[in-house]
Amino acid sequence: MRFPGVVLDDKTGAFVISGLPEGRNQIYASARKYVTHWFGNIEDASAAQSLMVSLNSVVKNIDFELTRGGFYRGRFWPTTRDVL
Repeated sequence: MRFPGVVLDDKTGAFVISGLPEGRNQIYASARKYVTHWFGNIEDASAAQSLMVSLNSVVKNIDFELTRGGFYRGRFWPTTRDVL
């Protein structure tokens, strides 16, 4: 289940996430043209750390550092026939 609610506070990128359910949550940051990072600065969702949230709690000093993404344009062929 996804819970929207990321709010950018200011020009420094400070944020507030509200409305998370109590318990363990996995959070991530994403932006157009950047690689999505999960809590713990992990790019792979299956390896992401969980964040424990208590009712009416405030968790501070969570930081994400997004790296600029890229893309490939063109055609790609496998080097051997059995790859696909």
